[in-house]
Amino acid sequence: MKRYLPLMIAALTGITDAYSQSCFEITRILVDACGPVEGENEMATFQVGPNALNTSNMNVQWPNNNWLGLCQDAGTAAKIAAFNSSIQGCGYLLEPQGGTLPANAKVLLITSTAVSTTANSFANLNDTVFVLFQCAGNTAGHFANYNVVPGLRTTIITFSTPAGCSDTVTYDRTQLINQFGYFGGVNYENDGAFAAFAPDGTPTYLNYGCQAPVSNFNVNAGKDTTFCFGSPIELQGVAAGTTTLQWAGGTGMIVSPSSAVTGYNPGPGETGSVLFTLTANGNCALSKTDSVLIYIGAQIPTPVIQNNNPVLISSVNNPLYFYQWTVNGVLISGANNPQYTITAAGCYGITVTDSMGCSVESDTICVTPVGINELLQSGAVMLANSPGKNPQLIFLKELTDARMDVIDMAGRLIYSRQLKNERTVGLNEQLATGIYSLRLTAKNLSGILRFAVTE
Repeated sequence: MKRYLPLMIAALTGITDAYSQSCFEITRILVDACGPVEGENEMATFQVGPNALNTSNMNVQWPNNNWLGLCQDAGTAAKIAAFNSSIQGCGYLLEPQGGTLPANAKVLLITSTAVSTTANSFANLNDTVFVLFQCAGNTAGHFANYNVVPGLRTTIITFSTPAGCSDTVTYDRTQLINQFGYFGGVNYENDGAFAAFAPDGTPTYLNYGCQAPVSNFNVNAGKDTTFCFGSPIELQGVAAGTTTLQWAGGTGMIVSPSSAVTGYNPGPGETGSVLFTLTANGNCALSKTDSVLIYIGAQIPTPVIQNNNPVLISSVNNPLYFYQWTVNGVLISGANNPQYTITAAGCYGITVTDSMGCSVESDTICVTPVGINELLQSGAVMLANSPGKNPQLIFLKELTDARMDVIDMAGRLIYSRQLKNERTVGLNEQLATGIYSLRLTAKNLSGILRFAVTE
């Protein structure tokens, strides 16, 4: 018992401004408890004000379930002994004598005498806390776990003596967070969600996993995540009740290694999975480490556009990447290949994206397509029935080694034909209604013209 005496004295005599003017204040509610029967393992904490209270005058209104009163017997004493044997810090749990809660006492209310002694850890307790047990009988939950459907849940604790001694707190179940600091996820990821209340009732939503809400020494390195090469990397740890923190990992530089949230500058060429650890030290020589895996994507080469007017060619041509051309800053629908045939003047660029969604953009190149309708001006060809259902290209002069490409307005190649001394060539090979470009390449003539297909 000797080792707990200083903390007990502090708990009984120490007083903070936040609670000095109140009869008592509800401080935390462990909404989503761990354990085989959640309704028997939920907990709430409150701090007594400047005057002692007695539990014989105590009543609780849960959001769900009835108040079954308090029980204190040999069974609860055994539970307390089991909890105390698991504490690795310098904290201590005890039951009140004669129901008296001393002034300034910190109090833990457990929702059942059937509580599991291993489900919610007290290992990190560094304080002296009085424990109250609701009598057994409620197996369903007293609160409401995370749900996307809005729902406020209110808890009221009242002492009939002195008069007016009551406190009310309300939390929003849509704001409860999982063990990674996010919303939702599978059930076990949400275990440990609790709401902490300021003296004015304002809730803060936290989750330290399967910890009793009085265990204030916690560290969480955050959720495994990915970053694009060259993008700012942030380490998002969460810690409570610690005296020092220390990040480690990677070949680069951790900006503020003793801060829970900090930045990381990767080492030269650092990519792939990088493991970071966050080590926390607390009182009573406690130490705890958690880790997080950060994946840094590979560097995407910056594309350079080669201008083979009217064809623009990206220097990056890898089937593992995705491509998107733009003109004057606007996406070109369907232009998703490393090459693009321009059909109008403008400033063109290409964005290369990998499977992680990381992107690199090229510089833009401003060009005007050459040879639009110059074929018609050459006197070598003539366009018939355009616009029309079956446009035709008529050759007025003999061409050598001629090839014809038909391209849509998005720059996509629709079809190609090698020409062999044809005098008339039909252009509508089941083309949809629209405007197309025809590119003709021969030893003695080349150029582009437009034609239109209608119903």
